[in-house]
Amino acid sequence: MSEDSAKIIIVSGPSGVGKSTVCQHLLKKFPQLSLSISETTREMRKGEQEGKDYYFVSESTFQERISRFDYFEWVAHHGAYYATPKAPLFQLIRQGHVPLLDIEVRGKKSITIFFENHLSLFIAPVSLEQLRDRLLKRGSENQASLERRMKQAETEMGQKDTFHHVLINDALEKTLKHAEQIVGEYIHG
Repeated sequence: MSEDSAKIIIVSGPSGVGKSTVCQHLLKKFPQLSLSISETTREMRKGEQEGKDYYFVSESTFQERISRFDYFEWVAHHGAYYATPKAPLFQLIRQGHVPLLDIEVRGKKSITIFFENHLSLFIAPVSLEQLRDRLLKRGSENQASLERRMKQAETEMGQKDTFHHVLINDALEKTLKHAEQIVGEYIHG
């Protein structure tokens, strides 16, 4: 398949809304999907693995790659950089996979410029209060980072109508089934 006609799937939404859970479910259900691994300058979290969750790079390496135009998109987000590297994504397409991207809302616009034949899903919380509770239960936020994430979530929620589908994650199993149905129609349609 050529890069021009390649199908790609973008999953986005505020931090803590369940994007990773939705992506992991879709990867289990559709063997033709392959996760596009993002690069980041943030510290590796407990349980994460290099090359599985992210490619962890230094800020100087990241800046060098920006200057070489090695990324489809990149953002500074909560004190770290995140990007979608071009080479691995093109490799997935050449291998016949449908790339699945778990990216920030701001990155979606850049990706869709390159890939017209895309599907975009926005995973939304029932409310910002529910999202705050989820982030607090996750236990990875101090008060300052929680407030930054909540402010960012508000901004991201304002972009949800630019996506093909908005899935309100009010009941996880229902959200997973809905995502599965939409992706199945896209892949097989």
